[in-house]
Amino acid sequence: MAANQASIETDKITAVQHSPASGASTPSRSSDLDDDYHLYKRGDDQELGLAESKRVLRKLDRRIVPILFFIYLLQYLDKNGINYASVYGLQKGTHLHGDNYNWLGSIFYFAQSLIGYAVGHITTGLPRWMYVFLIFGSLSITMGIIALIFLPDQPSTAKFLNDAEKVIAAKRVSANRQGIKNRHFKSYQVWQTIKDPKTWILFVMAVGAQIPNAAITQFTSLVIKSFNVSTLGTQYLQIPGGAIQFLALIGGGFICSKWPNLRCPTMIVANTICIIGAGLLVGLPNSNKWGRLVGLWLCFFQGLGFSMSLTMVSSNIAGYTKKQLTAAVLFTGYCVGNIIGPQTFKSSDAPAYHSAYVAMLIGYIIKLVSIIVLYVFMYLSNKKRDREAAASGIGLTDEEKEAIERGMHDMTELDNKGFRYSL
Repeated sequence: MAANQASIETDKITAVQHSPASGASTPSRSSDLDDDYHLYKRGDDQELGLAESKRVLRKLDRRIVPILFFIYLLQYLDKNGINYASVYGLQKGTHLHGDNYNWLGSIFYFAQSLIGYAVGHITTGLPRWMYVFLIFGSLSITMGIIALIFLPDQPSTAKFLNDAEKVIAAKRVSANRQGIKNRHFKSYQVWQTIKDPKTWILFVMAVGAQIPNAAITQFTSLVIKSFNVSTLGTQYLQIPGGAIQFLALIGGGFICSKWPNLRCPTMIVANTICIIGAGLLVGLPNSNKWGRLVGLWLCFFQGLGFSMSLTMVSSNIAGYTKKQLTAAVLFTGYCVGNIIGPQTFKSSDAPAYHSAYVAMLIGYIIKLVSIIVLYVFMYLSNKKRDREAAASGIGLTDEEKEAIERGMHDMTELDNKGFRYSL
């Protein structure tokens, strides 16, 4: 243990002495070093074999992917719980009148307790809609405990990996030129976040994307119920939309994994389909209920676009402080959009909800424009850096090694000239 700690300190001293220069930070500070820098440096003298790398990757996937799968599943179901409960008497059981139900969806994103609000209006028994929240809430608490115990936040804390596997895992992650984790707050990265156009493009994109979200979560059951179907029928007719979302996510994930730099084009295609769906909801007459239902189903492609937007932060923002702040800005936009969305479903517009569908269409258009602007911005930045690298005479291998080293020193994508955006 003492020998291992001495090795870590030696790696840090060596790294500080040979730290890449940066105009934004002082190269002699050990706080610039990644928390797993010692693992990364231990891999310098060993070649990362493809078979061994894949074996460690499979081991990581078996532990991490199932936990993340259920966490995101429950997150989605938790928000959709309002939608499912709405046809089982939620509004009657909680004495919601007029636009109160709209505010219930908005308050969710003000971090208020929906369960407390519901329980406060219970007089007797357990109505069916209550079980939606009880079940999802219990499962969410259980998964939170499981994640706290079994989900590691970096290779060095992955107890299910041996020392050699931790080195391989750190070596794999370091190849993203972003480092792994750095606990030290960097004030200069705050200013870079504020000044970076990508930050605000992502914010606008999140707002535009989530304004239509109310139709896909909170109001789907009520919209379908307006087609004069039974309570169970409203649930059955949501199955095609869920299937479309599932297949879109699987298909989009496969495409973006197999062919690099297709994330933004995939988002553009998915969002265009959403625009078509919203256009059908706006343009078709109320009598064409099946046509409008198909339009609603097409809007479920928005799940693919949102999941890809999250990868824009994880893959294209470097510097740990900057990444966390950018993610916070994106989530703020997510909340703002979800606060606005339910307010477009006015009770006076029921059951047609024409103004809400117009808002959906506008939101999707805003998102599409934002994606295109972001794509062009990152594409041109990559081309500029390619030209600069070619003019300097630096070979691709040397540039990659230097970029990885700079990433492990918590350098942002703006300062690390060897960084390239994933498109």
